[in-house]
Amino acid sequence: MEILSTSLTSRRKGLIRIIYRYYILDCNENKIKQEILDNFQLEFDENAIQTTLNLLDKISELETIATDLLSKEWTWSRIPNIFKAIIIVGIFEIKILEVPKAIIINEMVELSRSYQPDLDSKFINAILDKIS
Repeated sequence: MEILSTSLTSRRKGLIRIIYRYYILDCNENKIKQEILDNFQLEFDENAIQTTLNLLDKISELETIATDLLSKEWTWSRIPNIFKAIIIVGIFEIKILEVPKAIIINEMVELSRSYQPDLDSKFINAILDKIS
C-alpha cells in the first residue's frame, strides 16, 4: 500500500494524536518513536515521519517554553493532556517550523474545539499568542 503525501492539517492532527498518546503513556518517548517507525500510529509520508521524530526530540525544550508561557494560576500538570498536545504542536510549528503564528493559533484553536468542545479554547489562543 502506497503512503500518500500528508496534508498539513492531517499532519497537525496526527502530531496532536501522537503527542496526546505520549502524555497518556507517561511520556514514553521511545515507545512512541517505535510505534511511528512501525506505522502503528498513522500512515505518514516520510517527511511527516521525520517532522514527528524531530518534534519528539525537542519535546522537553517545547515543554519548558510552554511552562514559561503559563500564568501563575496554572501548572503544566493541571492542563488536560489533549491541550498539552495541542500547545506542544503549536509551539513546535511556530518556533521550530517557523509557520506564521496567526495560522497556527487559528488552526490549534479550531482543533481544540473539535477535540474538547466543552473546554475553553481561549486558553490555547492566550498561550500561543505569547510566543515571540
